[in-house]
Amino acid sequence: MERAAPRRAPHDHHLLFAPEPALGYLRALIAELGLEKLITSVEFPPWESLAKSARQRIRDSGPFVRIHCVLEWDGRDAERLRSDWELFAEELFVEAGVRPRLICCRPVFELWILLHYESVSASCDEGSWIRERVGGECSAEGLFARTSASLGIAVRRAQELARMRYAIDGDDTFPATPGTHLHELIVSWHKLARRVIV
Repeated sequence: MERAAPRRAPHDHHLLFAPEPALGYLRALIAELGLEKLITSVEFPPWESLAKSARQRIRDSGPFVRIHCVLEWDGRDAERLRSDWELFAEELFVEAGVRPRLICCRPVFELWILLHYESVSASCDEGSWIRERVGGECSAEGLFARTSASLGIAVRRAQELARMRYAIDGDDTFPATPGTHLHELIVSWHKLARRVIV
């Protein structure tokens, strides 16, 4: 009888769930950093099927040392969403031995793109205004290429918003005011690729 060798993930193999257009942007960044073999990226499924989708990905491509979920959140139903997330995180930890990391964009992913061009007020919680301000930038191809020259600026602006949020509430999983955690993910990928953000 032939014995199959156990499957092992490469060192630092990651799984990423993200909505469009964030997924297109992040895939282009992954390619730019040369991390395609280390990061499996898939579209964020409807919330109710996230656990099933994660289990399937773990069976098909795992194990993973990191699992990130990029979520757009408008600030509503915080307690229900927090409860659902904690249940999902615990279930995934039991299944895969990994606690997923939530990367929240409040209210929309486009806030991250806007940070490449201008500072954003912590009171700006209107997704439609942010999308209008960004215009057609997010719907077109090559979004990462068009914004990459200002990546360092966006990271610094996102960090500043995070500092303001931490001052309000130390638990920033679901931000109390507009902002994004995308800078944390992007900084960690640059470290993984041994690249510097300028």
